[in-house]
Amino acid sequence: MNTENLNLIHLTPEWREELLALAEDFQAGGDPRFNGLLKGGEEAFFTYLRDLADEASEEDLPPGIIPQTTFWLVRGEKALLGFSRLRHRMGENLLEKGGQISVEIRPSERGKGYENVLLRLTLEQAAAMGMTEVTLTCAEEDGDAAARIEAAGGELVETRSLRRSNRLIRIYRLSLQAE
Repeated sequence: MNTENLNLIHLTPEWREELLALAEDFQAGGDPRFNGLLKGGEEAFFTYLRDLADEASEEDLPPGIIPQTTFWLVRGEKALLGFSRLRHRMGENLLEKGGQISVEIRPSERGKGYENVLLRLTLEQAAAMGMTEVTLTCAEEDGDAAARIEAAGGELVETRSLRRSNRLIRIYRLSLQAE
């Protein structure tokens, strides 16, 4: 895969149509997370942009909520391939929700290696933000995610049961170096 035209961006109004296409892709794959965006029109889009900005700020977040920055993986200047969420610090509740970084590729682009690129670029952003270490988790049975984390330098710390189920998660730690 040619990674030369792949970059991370922060979403801006110019990406509205491509975001809606990505949302439709998720919906067609049975994932309803963007349904409100699809039904809400232009106002919902601008609310979504504001919510992304608010989530990244330390100010005015409810108690216990950790700020997170959402990065969007783009190919060239017109294709949104997916997104990552980088939590600014670790919290115990994040162990059951993917750790400090989660990556999502739109259904029609999965299995092409974009997940690995998105994780690598997000780790670079974490280092640029001054983080020296991040914690990532994945389901015990998710061999692809475990391989991706290990390939990025993740060291398995432990495997444990989720609090609300008998499912197991793997917990990894990755040391970061500033670029």
